[in-house]
Amino acid sequence: MKIEAEVDGKVLVYSSSLTMNPNGKLVFNFDNEARITVVFISEDTGDNGNRLVKSTVDDDGLGMTISCYNFKMYSPREEGLASEPQFIFTKNNKKHYFNFRTNLFNSESRWISINFLRDK
Repeated sequence: MKIEAEVDGKVLVYSSSLTMNPNGKLVFNFDNEARITVVFISEDTGDNGNRLVKSTVDDDGLGMTISCYNFKMYSPREEGLASEPQFIFTKNNKKHYFNFRTNLFNSESRWISINFLRDK
């Protein structure tokens, strides 16, 4: 059985909730044609400890790394990239989007809910 989900006019491509290290890294591969890496870093960025997100194109040109600094809210509070899905790339003339919500359980465990969507 194939299940398709639509969220606010966009097709849900992938969604997951998982736990990881507080300063962990997630890598998502899209048919070996695109790659999104999400890295959480809890260190002083020189930005007064504020949350900061930086995206860079990987050296091979096939991926993008999203570095998330100082996402340190403890449960039950959460914080995320943005309330609306953010555009990340176009494939087959369809825009793809990404968003997440995260919090820390403790000093050893991060919870994250992550979604990838695309235009219909």
